[in-house]
Amino acid sequence: GADGGLMMALQVKTLSYVGTDIEHDITGVGFTPSLAWTHSPENYDNLVWTHPGIQPNQTLYVGQADIEPYGFVNLNSGGFRVSDVPAPGPTAVEFYVNDSPYTYFAACFAGSDVATGTYVGDGAADRDIVGLGFKPGAVFVKRHVSAPIPNNNVIGVIRLKDMPVDESHGINDGAGSILSTAIRDFVADGFKIGDHQRVNRAGDTYSYWAFTETSDSIRYGEYTGNDTADREIVAGMQPVIVIVAPKRTATVCDQPGYRYDVMPEGLSESIDGSGIYSLYYWGDTNANYGIRAFTSQGFKVGIPAGGGFTAGDLFNRSSYVEYYWVAIGNGARRAYSIVY
Repeated sequence: GADGGLMMALQVKTLSYVGTDIEHDITGVGFTPSLAWTHSPENYDNLVWTHPGIQPNQTLYVGQADIEPYGFVNLNSGGFRVSDVPAPGPTAVEFYVNDSPYTYFAACFAGSDVATGTYVGDGAADRDIVGLGFKPGAVFVKRHVSAPIPNNNVIGVIRLKDMPVDESHGINDGAGSILSTAIRDFVADGFKIGDHQRVNRAGDTYSYWAFTETSDSIRYGEYTGNDTADREIVAGMQPVIVIVAPKRTATVCDQPGYRYDVMPEGLSESIDGSGIYSLYYWGDTNANYGIRAFTSQGFKVGIPAGGGFTAGDLFNRSSYVEYYWVAIGNGARRAYSIVY
């Protein structure tokens, strides 16, 4: 005989909360996350994240060096728990998750369309990281420790589906580098890495998150800039999260930007949050550039109304080579059957 039903291919929850300086649970997620991000554009400009493979009490910066024993205390059935901020003030990553009185925006993911994990580098120039359960369309890799190599080689690397083979974007404090020996390509059950120290230094531990290439609720694409102030990028669905990775030249990229549906219209941020590359500062009243808003079929990007570039308007410039993006919608259910 056979039984069938529906399983959650992707569960996504975005939410906001206010920091308290006191260890407490962030609830209302409705499931145990396999990946959690949080960030406050009001306060410190760094997206931080965690996953079950490094919990409890471990948190990764996107745009800085170390793995930290602060920040996310654990992932649980209601969402996640954040640590306190010790007196006399923040000393480490905990101020990126729970500093009073700032507002934080968080995203949690679970299901078969998202994978997280760790691996140990071996220095090989051609190595497959497998076991994800799908061919990915987006992968982010972050090294756990800082010494003894330069700081830029511990900051994360991202690759999206439409990037050419042997291209991934290094995330730096400011403009980054197009990397040919980091995340080189995607394979049937994972991704291929090279020997770049950001992804494969022998003996060092790395964490990654990945989203599947094929999903009812994830779309990928690319576009070229046209210097307009209010431009819709069509994804074929209404997203709850969008990440855009700008390619400035053949060798230089800008910081990927992201936006959640729970952010006020006009607010988006750079994934590493570095100073002048933040797409929006909290309270900025010009809502005509960056990743401006979501629509029923995609998202809007633009430059400042009236023209004239500023530090934040990196997402629709005609002078740039290309923009790569991933849009994530509300989770979809996938049919399954059990034969016995």
